[in-house]
Amino acid sequence: MTNNSIAILMVVMILFCSLSGCIDGSSEKLESDISELQNENEQLNNTITTLRMENENLNNQIILLNNSNNNSLLEIENLQILLNNVNNSIITLENILSQLNDDIELQNQTIQSLEFEIQLLQLQNQIHQQNLRLQSMEHNNSILVLNNEINDLQDLLDEANEVIFEYLNSEVGLMSDPSNPLLFEQYNTNETYMNHANWNGGLWDRVTFDNQGIPLVQYHDGLKYVPTTAFHWGLVSYSKWITTGNQSNFDDAMEIALWAVENQSETGGWGWFFNHSFHGGVLGDMYSGWYGGMTQGLGMSFLTRMYAETGNQSFKD
Repeated sequence: MTNNSIAILMVVMILFCSLSGCIDGSSEKLESDISELQNENEQLNNTITTLRMENENLNNQIILLNNSNNNSLLEIENLQILLNNVNNSIITLENILSQLNDDIELQNQTIQSLEFEIQLLQLQNQIHQQNLRLQSMEHNNSILVLNNEINDLQDLLDEANEVIFEYLNSEVGLMSDPSNPLLFEQYNTNETYMNHANWNGGLWDRVTFDNQGIPLVQYHDGLKYVPTTAFHWGLVSYSKWITTGNQSNFDDAMEIALWAVENQSETGGWGWFFNHSFHGGVLGDMYSGWYGGMTQGLGMSFLTRMYAETGNQSFKD
């Protein structure tokens, strides 16, 4: 209650007392009443002060609560954001999981396909192995047939040689005739080569020699290195050295052997590196780089002898 209210109350009471005949009351009574009223007023003031303090406290609490609510709202908002992020992450993870499941399904299908292919390959391998066994059996049978044919041909060859030997020995007398150097009863791979120790003409009419002693053969389009002629010359020189002991013949043979090692191709042979037509082209044209069977045979015969004599591994190789 305010001071104005108290004053108004006192005035009202005085007027009331006056109107009701209380004017005759003593001043002490009024003072007592006033004192009580002042006490009540003081108490009311104290109460008001207390209430104001409580009100201020309440206001402070309200402010704190408002601040707390604001913080709570902010935290709730942050939590909502986090919740949204978590939900988005869950959705993303679900998508990834779905993709992984699809990949797993695809992998399973691939594995099944590979297992099928493996089974198919195993079956094909079994079929291939069976075919190889069949081919091996056929091959072995073919070998047996070929061996029988070879034996039959060898028998025929032996019979033919026997007939030829008897004819030459009894009818013509060439087998025992030393003047015929082309016929031999035995062949030694370390001795002279057939009649080459006595070879003096025929082959060499068109032959000249380079600075290293390697023969060059004259053709219509110029001089050519011919491996067949080179090996013939090597065998002639070696055979003459065997029969005469002339060192110059062995030196000539050594030149051919070294030339053979230097000019052997990567495939292991000696080729004719120019075009050639046999018998005017009747037998066809041979183009540069062809290999003749006689060339290889002569080369092996010659280098076999040179290796046996010198032990030079390159000649054997």
